Amino acid sequence: MSMEFLAVRERALENQFFYRVGQKLLQQWQEHMRAEKDCRQLATETGIKNEAVIAELVELRITAETLLALSLVPLVQVAWADRIVEATERAAVLKAAEGVTSLRNDVISHARKVAAVTGGILGIGLVSQKEEAVRDELRRAFVGGTTE
Repeated sequence: MSMEFLAVRERALENQFFYRVGQKLLQQWQEHMRAEKDCRQLATETGIKNEAVIAELVELRITAETLLALSLVPLVQVAWADRIVEATERAAVLKAAEGVTSLRNDVISHARKVAAVTGGILGIGLVSQKEEAVRDELRRAFVGGTTE
């Protein structure tokens, strides 16, 4: 084999190697930029300020819509605490679902409204003990958040 052939082959292999390395770096950069964009968007949509939490959520591919749906779970849990979801409780959950636009909305307050729509006489005993126990559990779960 001639030296010229080997030199051409060497350049071709070198170019191929650096092309692959360049493509990999480009892909990593694009993924990084996409993740940064997703972080900014999720932070804006949810009101979450903790960058580590936002980064973890983005890494797990959790969207604002997913968090919105998850924020309704406690409301359903409160409505179901008595093992019966009354029509008024269902309506309250659906109304909360329509009105919730960010995670900064007070889930505990919505849970109280859901619990209160079916109970009590003359304002006494609006919320059952079971519903209140679930709300207490929610308060503990939302450490650092407001409760009413």
